[in-house]
Amino acid sequence: MTNRLQFYIITAFAVILAAMYGLCIQDDTFISFRYAENLVNGNGLVFNPGEYVEGITNPLWTLLFSGLLIFGIDPVIGAYVMGMLSIGLLMWSTLRLSTALKLSWHWVALLVIALDASVLLEAVEGLESVAFAALTTLAVALTFEKLKGQKELWTTGLLCGVALMMRPEGLGVAGLISIGLLLGDGDRRYRLRAVMSVLIPVLTVLLLMTVFRILYYDAILPNTFYAKVGGFQWSRGLTYWVHHALQHPVLWSAIFVGTFLSFKDSRLRLLSVVAVGYTLYVISVGGDFKPTSRFLIPVVPLAAVILAQLCHQKLRHYPILAITVVVVMLFSRWNLYQDSLSWAQTRRMNLLGRKAAGEWFARYTPEDTLMAMHSVGVVPYYAKRPCIDMWGLNDKVIAQTPIKPDPNALIGHQRSNPEYVFSRKPDIYIPEDDWLVLDDLEQPVEDGFPSDFTDNYISVSIPLGASFMNIWVRKEFARDTFRMNLEG
Repeated sequence: MTNRLQFYIITAFAVILAAMYGLCIQDDTFISFRYAENLVNGNGLVFNPGEYVEGITNPLWTLLFSGLLIFGIDPVIGAYVMGMLSIGLLMWSTLRLSTALKLSWHWVALLVIALDASVLLEAVEGLESVAFAALTTLAVALTFEKLKGQKELWTTGLLCGVALMMRPEGLGVAGLISIGLLLGDGDRRYRLRAVMSVLIPVLTVLLLMTVFRILYYDAILPNTFYAKVGGFQWSRGLTYWVHHALQHPVLWSAIFVGTFLSFKDSRLRLLSVVAVGYTLYVISVGGDFKPTSRFLIPVVPLAAVILAQLCHQKLRHYPILAITVVVVMLFSRWNLYQDSLSWAQTRRMNLLGRKAAGEWFARYTPEDTLMAMHSVGVVPYYAKRPCIDMWGLNDKVIAQTPIKPDPNALIGHQRSNPEYVFSRKPDIYIPEDDWLVLDDLEQPVEDGFPSDFTDNYISVSIPLGASFMNIWVRKEFARDTFRMNLEG
């Protein structure tokens, strides 16, 4: 079977598996939708019109959504399709990398990705993680292709620059590739030139992005950096990595073995430097709260190619044993498949319920109604109302608020400033938990809220189909807009 035929068959298999998750675009994706919509409508690349804050980490991905909106394409459907295309791009990049390494068993690397529920689910949730992994994998592939002819690596640097516009870690990938080059064998002068040809394009992109950021947002770094970064989180990061390693034992075994063998094999050395270096970065920042292990997805294709390389070297005369390795990988991930299907079902239900809530606010509240909530994706997007992001991704004041120690807080969502939020007198406050449920509930006052909170706000339950929205409404707004009698 030709390499091309293997690619088409296994990629089609991966896309079919991903389609089984259904339409489960997650809440964070709608933040990008809102930025894209405001840009198309002439309000600028902002979350709230008039508030110049960079609350996204994926500017290129967001600009692609703007293109969809210009042509009248529903970004929800567009994000789903883009996710499927990202799977194809990741598979092609992996094939190109394994071809550059002259592997004969490309199918091993391709099948490893096609069977990875974390990769497939993340692709259809609407975020840029899989597309970013495809770009970085392709950058590594182009590096090996150019090394064979001792050519300079401008295309690698340009790809890392594009990856940087997709996610900030693109700069780190360029740095890791450069370290791998410097640790390689052969002509030292050529490798120094190669490193420069990688770094110059990506640093040029970084400079241009920084100049734009200063002129447009009056900031050197994205607001998300201040909101999400809270020092090193090694303990949480190790837990995050162990979770992924237990679900992918064969892949991580391949990385460990490949790293050991890389002392003699310069090809494995470069792959190991990028894979291990990127993993250490993810561990240092504490990983992520999502069970899809999305921050480690860029490591998966590299690990898959290392595994294919080891199978090619050690098992090429024993194809049955290689197939057994892949089957073991499948069964070792059984819990991952179950968890990913459950997560997708939750995301689908959240999307339906929050969309209905957002559309209710759009229909029954004035256009200048100020909302405040934590998960500022689906609801504000469909409500078309200004919103205070209480996790601070889209708010400079909250992003600069010191983190209070809380072992239960979500990674990247640890900042809060209720005093500031309610000093702005939002008309509606939507709690993070138990606000869209089957029963009408009276919301409790949360810890850290202003002492006069209940003097100014009232807990309200609003019927929404078969469920209720249990929210807080500013009393003046409740009287004037909802015509509520608060005297009785």
